[in-house]
Parts: sequence; C-alpha cells; structure tokens
Amino acid sequence: MKLSLHLFLISLLFMLDGTLTAGAAAAQTDAEGEYGTIYVFLDWEIVAFCVMVLSILGYFIYVDKPRSPQHQTLNRIKDEMVGEIDDALRGIMTEQEPYLNSELTLSQLAALISISDKDLSYFLNRHLQTNFYDFINKFRIDAFLTKMQNQDYGKYSMTGVALECGFKSKSSFYRAFKKQKGASPKAYILGLQGYSESF
Repeated sequence: MKLSLHLFLISLLFMLDGTLTAGAAAAQTDAEGEYGTIYVFLDWEIVAFCVMVLSILGYFIYVDKPRSPQHQTLNRIKDEMVGEIDDALRGIMTEQEPYLNSELTLSQLAALISISDKDLSYFLNRHLQTNFYDFINKFRIDAFLTKMQNQDYGKYSMTGVALECGFKSKSSFYRAFKKQKGASPKAYILGLQGYSESF
C-alpha cells in the first residue's frame, strides 16, 4: 500500500511538472521550440497518468487482497480455543499446582496444557488481561493466605510460608503481594478478621 501511495504522489508531481512546463512553453515565441516542449509535456503527461492509474489499481488490489490463511487461522484458532485453554489451564493450576515450583517457566506451563508458549502468552494477555508472572503469583499468594490460616504453619515466618508457595525470595514475594493486594503481607493479614499480632 505504501508503494502505491508513493507512485500516486510521484505521478502527481510529474503532472504538476508537466503543467508548469506547458506554461513555460506557451511563453516561447519560437514555434519549433514550442512544439518540441509541448510534445515532451504530452509524453510526461501520459507516463504520469499511467503511473497514477497503476498506483490506484495497486491500492485497491492490496485492500481487497485476503490476508494469508496463516494469519487468519492464527487468530481464529485462538478465539475458538479460548474456553478449552481456560478450562485446561485452571484445571492444571488446581490439580497439579505447578506454581509451587519457583523455577516454573512459561514454556513449562504451556507444555502442561499442550499448547505453545506463544499461544499461552497470547491467551493470558488478550483474554485474561494479565501476564505469566502476575498470573502465577496470584495462585502463589492465594496459597500463601490459605497456609497462613493453617495452624500447621504457625511456626513458620511469612517469608518461610511464601517460599513454600513458590516464591524465590522475600523481596519477590513482598513485591508481588503489594502489587496484587495493595498492602504489605503483614498489613494485609492483620486487616483480616481472626489474625493476631503474632504474625
């Protein structure tokens, strides 16, 4: 389409140049020179007109040209598989709890539900409006809050529980928690009914 636009603009310049040349020719008194200039002008006019016609045709051919089957299929498959991917992903996250693995990658998670990492990334971004890390950290934070209510984890520090839930470090845990909950882990937990200052 850019090429067609460029050709169209070039043809207009040629036609404008031809018009100016014709004006200059009219001012000449030498008959032979006048006719020679006019013939040149007519030649350029024909060339410019042909280029303009071809550029317009090229534009409409581009606009009407169907997109490649690969491009169409890519989006169609993704849209058709949204429910399937969503069910498979949530099932895996609930049953196998891959988020507990602190080394979990996008490719590994995609392999668990038998799709490519690009398809999974597309699904998370477009249909869940999130990214891989935020998606995984949400499950880790939910697991953390569940464990904090379990008496068996009473002897653990918050950081210790967070590491059990798949976080790599205290800093990554605090950063992810505050991003999702809007408060530090301790402030959030103390704001929940039933928790004490012991945490």
